[in-house]
Amino acid sequence: MIFDFNCFAVFIITLITYYGEDVLIILKEGVVMNRTACVLLVFIVIMAGCVTNGTEPTESPGPEQHAPGIFYSYAVGDYYEIYVALPEDYDEKGPQYPVIYLLDADWYFDGSNPRIPAGGVEKIVSRLAESGDIPDVILVGIGYCHGENNRGRDFLLSYTHFYKFLKDELIPFIDKAYNTSSEGRTLIGHSDGGFFTLYAFFQYGLHSPVFENFVAISGDFTKVGRCLFSEESYMYQRMKNEVLDVWLYMAVGEYEEDRFVTSNSEMAERLRSREYAGFHIVSKKYSGLNHGSIVAPAIEDGLKWIFKGTKNLT
Repeated sequence: MIFDFNCFAVFIITLITYYGEDVLIILKEGVVMNRTACVLLVFIVIMAGCVTNGTEPTESPGPEQHAPGIFYSYAVGDYYEIYVALPEDYDEKGPQYPVIYLLDADWYFDGSNPRIPAGGVEKIVSRLAESGDIPDVILVGIGYCHGENNRGRDFLLSYTHFYKFLKDELIPFIDKAYNTSSEGRTLIGHSDGGFFTLYAFFQYGLHSPVFENFVAISGDFTKVGRCLFSEESYMYQRMKNEVLDVWLYMAVGEYEEDRFVTSNSEMAERLRSREYAGFHIVSKKYSGLNHGSIVAPAIEDGLKWIFKGTKNLT
């Protein structure tokens, strides 16, 4: 037990200030009079608060942030499940690795979901690296906890907060925890994730580049009041006389709903018409594929095109 003398001193000074001689009599002779009886009772109760158990108060630990594992975002105010796959011969002190960020990782990361069986994007990346089509990379997936799925919130309703989470929280964490390179950082998204992927692209030029490469698959770019077309216009005003050093692979399936096919075509035509310096774009319609079957081949083709092109420039 520890007696807090500072607490005691403050209390005595307060009592003397308000009750004067009555308090002095209590302290000196133990004489209790009618008015001071209440004061003495209060004195005893409060003094109990001046005794501690000897344990200094400690700050409660902040929310968890692990990769792989549970990662709390202050920007969003929610938890995410983060997946990480390292190259087979990962060397924390060797050459730095480009990082690929994959949205909807609960569905696409490791093949545990039938949307992409046979090892998922993790297997695609491993196979492409083994064949030399892409360099050894670190694959980071963003998913959700406890069976929840808030992709509508993150990709459509609060995409500015989700973008801040990636830019200011997750990417700096990954760069600190692993041997990463800022060059070649790639974002992959499908459907509403494809919508967000283009939103992230259109932030280019507002700050240091967050991503250099983008694979946007089957997005409906007319959603949210066609805001992405406004975002592209804002980027054009910033970048029309600058170098837009970006690789963008857009894909849609032949048998998808018209809104996906037409909005992809419209956006691709608009981007090509800008004639941005340094900008590389492919927009492909996959014959015979639908909204689900397009994901795996588009990711594979997009990564091969991006890393082959960037490699030829070095």
